[in-house]
Amino acid sequence: EGPFYENRGPIVASSTRYPRIEANRHDEEHVDGSRHQFNLGRLAAGGHRLDLLCTALGMIKGDWQIGYPMNMERKGIWAGVLLDGASLRGWRMRPRLAGEIAGLPETSGVRWSVRRGEARPLTWHRSEFALDHATLASDADYRIDASGMGKGSVFVNGKAVGRYWLIEAAGSEAPSQRWYHIPRSWLRARNEIVLLEEQDRSPVQLALERRIATPSAG
Repeated sequence: EGPFYENRGPIVASSTRYPRIEANRHDEEHVDGSRHQFNLGRLAAGGHRLDLLCTALGMIKGDWQIGYPMNMERKGIWAGVLLDGASLRGWRMRPRLAGEIAGLPETSGVRWSVRRGEARPLTWHRSEFALDHATLASDADYRIDASGMGKGSVFVNGKAVGRYWLIEAAGSEAPSQRWYHIPRSWLRARNEIVLLEEQDRSPVQLALERRIATPSAG
C-alpha cells in the first residue's frame, strides 16, 4: 500500500560525456537512483506473485533533473528487487496491459462482467450512451468530465481520448485538469466508453458534457 517512499536519483551514472551537474540543493540525496519501498503486510505461507506496473508514457520533469539527458531516462526496474533483504530473480517483462492484449478498448468479442462492491485499482470499466440524430447534427463540442476518477486512460468507440490524472493543482483543492475533449467525428448514434482506472476509484461521477456554439453578435 502507498504512499511509497521515493528517492529519485541520477538518470544515468556520471561520466565524461554526461558529467554530473549539481543543479539544486537536493542533489546530494540522489545517490542510488529511484527507489521505492513498501510493506506487503502479512502473507500466507506458500507461493506468491509480485507484479509491478511500469507506465513508460512521457518523461519525468523537475528541477532535480537539470543537467541530465532526458533522452536516456530509464523506466521500469533499474536494478535489483529485494524482499526482506533477499534478492528476487526470474522477472519477466510483458509489454502492454492484459486488457489491451485482450482488445478491451475495442471490445469486439470480449465478455464483460458486472462488478459490485468496493472499487479496486487496475479495473476496466465499460458503459454505453446514445445520441440522437439532431444532437449529432448540431454544432457542438463534447468533453468528458472525469470527476471522481484517479489516474488512467479513456477510450470512446475504440479511440484513445488519452490519459487522465486528477491531481490537485498547487494551492487548490481542485484538480489541475478534469475535462477531456472528444472529437465530434468520433461520436455516433450508439457509443461506447471504456476506461482503465489505475487507482481505487469508480466512474460514478463520470459525465459527458456538450457545449452548443452560439453565434457571435455581429
